[in-house]
Amino acid sequence: MLSDSMQWNEQKREMEQLIGQFETHLHALLQAPKEMLIKQLSENKKFLQELHKGDITVNAFNDLSNKLLRDYSDDDTRKVKEITDHLNTSWINMNQRAGDRQNALEAELKIVQTSLKDLESFLKWMQEAETTVNVLADASQRENALQDSDSVGELKKQMKVRA
Repeated sequence: MLSDSMQWNEQKREMEQLIGQFETHLHALLQAPKEMLIKQLSENKKFLQELHKGDITVNAFNDLSNKLLRDYSDDDTRKVKEITDHLNTSWINMNQRAGDRQNALEAELKIVQTSLKDLESFLKWMQEAETTVNVLADASQRENALQDSDSVGELKKQMKVRA
């Protein structure tokens, strides 16, 4: 039992260190100023990949904890169960928070991409509207010039009649 307990304590320390390390990293990612969205997505994705590598340690710890609980069921193993449950809950919650952040960043990227597409469509429409306005302005000027030449001709006739 002593060697199992010592091994369990060692793996418990590894679990606590692993959770602490990733908790600090996740906290830093969540508190980072709003950097470029693509960079945040990339960093969070890398974090998730690193986080999933820790599953090996978590699984080994759970296997050993279950072995202790099974082999020493006649002894008081409540503390082992409590600590195991607490560490697993922490691990699950951290994975969930990192996954939620990834989903939120991806949703935000889609919104930005949609907004960019809408802006590009609006700018294209503005260019078309500007072209139409220019064509109409030119036509209006030509029509005014024709009307002006008709008016000038009329004035000339009136002046000839009076003279």
